Amino acid sequence: MISFTDRDAKDWTWKLPAVERFVADRPLAWLDDDPGQGADDWAADRSVPTLLVKPDGYVGWTDAECGALVNFARRHGTWHCD
Repeated sequence: MISFTDRDAKDWTWKLPAVERFVADRPLAWLDDDPGQGADDWAADRSVPTLLVKPDGYVGWTDAECGALVNFARRHGTWHCD
């Protein structure tokens, strides 16, 4: 489980340091309506498969987001939820 303890982080996003520590160099599918500034660049720059899914915070995740997550897991042979 990811523990978000860096709420005072001034750069990027307060969530990102905890996510980075938890996933290390493993593939990651991150579902978050507001992952924070810099998350898109961080995801694009990773050397391992990374999917950043940002559902509408007022709608929640839909079949489209669910499908993207399942497809990512199938393509990369990973299915691990913590």
